[in-house]
Amino acid sequence: PNPLVSGRGMSHLREQGVRVEVGLLAEEAHELNIGFFKRMTTARPWVRMKLAASLDGQTALSNGQSQWITGADARADGHAWRARACAILTGHGTVQDDNPLLDVRAVESPRQPTLVVVDSRLETPDGARLWGPKRPVWIYGALAPDAAHTRLTRLGAEVRRLPNAAGKVDLAALIDDLGT
Repeated sequence: PNPLVSGRGMSHLREQGVRVEVGLLAEEAHELNIGFFKRMTTARPWVRMKLAASLDGQTALSNGQSQWITGADARADGHAWRARACAILTGHGTVQDDNPLLDVRAVESPRQPTLVVVDSRLETPDGARLWGPKRPVWIYGALAPDAAHTRLTRLGAEVRRLPNAAGKVDLAALIDDLGT
């Protein structure tokens, strides 16, 4: 579905003497490359949400304290899904309250996905653990460039400004931006 190639890849392979068969294991191939197909056909990314919640639907204790509510197998599964992702998206509140790494470490991976932080006021702290792993960090904010923008850029982040009318990050515009 890539309009830049549009079938010419198969022709090129055949010209080089490579035998090409089309349609084999189509369902499996689609699943393996679902993000590519989604981006090529809609110009938007494939989004998968991971949420850990207890049986009563809570993600933290009543006093606001966050605790492990998943077992080791579930955490490893989450890391396997992270390893397949191009990006991991989180909000400033999670960074502030939980100080997570949000990297791939429970399974082998040749790379770390880009970390995307939705932070309307550009308050991601300098000491956050997310700065530890080597990987791209993109912070989407709503504020105009200022000292906070400069501070985050110096930490290695790419800061992108996508405000909505309410002064928050425009999430639809963020998804569109991630699809390009």
